[in-house]
Amino acid sequence: MGLAMRKPHIVALVAAVIGLVGASTARADPPTPLGGLELQTYCQSLGYTGTTLQKGFIVGEQAAYNNWRCYTGTPADTHPFSMEQACKWTYGLDAVQTHPLDPDDAFTWVCYSTEHT
Repeated sequence: MGLAMRKPHIVALVAAVIGLVGASTARADPPTPLGGLELQTYCQSLGYTGTTLQKGFIVGEQAAYNNWRCYTGTPADTHPFSMEQACKWTYGLDAVQTHPLDPDDAFTWVCYSTEHT
């Protein structure tokens, strides 16, 4: 049997293997909600005075993103931080994710555990 004759069989075999791999792959458990973040305390643990909102508003277009900052001295002296790192610190876990429930509300960040036993 020449290569031209075997090619359709090879393609069919590869497609079947891919289908089996996809079918046998177990779905990962969804992340488990842990709760909100302790941003003020987190910033203080890093040596900052507290937290502030860089955009100057709590609710508005994309208010949840790139808004929270730690500050030292005055809220004008701001320092960005990772919500994921704040989540890790708050809950003492490494396998976490953070997402806002509403991208237009800065106070809707939630921590999730991605570690399943």
